[in-house]
Amino acid sequence: AKKSSKIESVKNLSRRALKGIDSFLCPITREPFEDPVICCDGHTYERAAIEMWLRSNSRSPKTNQPLPSTDLIPNHSLRSSIEAITEMTNDLKNFAGDDFDIDEHG
Repeated sequence: AKKSSKIESVKNLSRRALKGIDSFLCPITREPFEDPVICCDGHTYERAAIEMWLRSNSRSPKTNQPLPSTDLIPNHSLRSSIEAITEMTNDLKNFAGDDFDIDEHG
């Protein structure tokens, strides 16, 4: 019973930590960021995805507004956050052992 309680606590922590996971996904690919960059529309995209988009589009993929620039700025803060959450999730998995599954319901 005590181990079950520990596992539930870890699952709850992980769910809370990953609640904002949507902000860790590229709006173009819907895949987790590996090399997030900020475009002049103020949104963050995966570098390869927005570079491909910009080859054939001059509008924002999020807002459809014209983009006055194709400059991309690395989003170091988001990359660090993703790395920290990933590390914490891995630590929680290691702590809980084989019984850990954050996608498990109930």
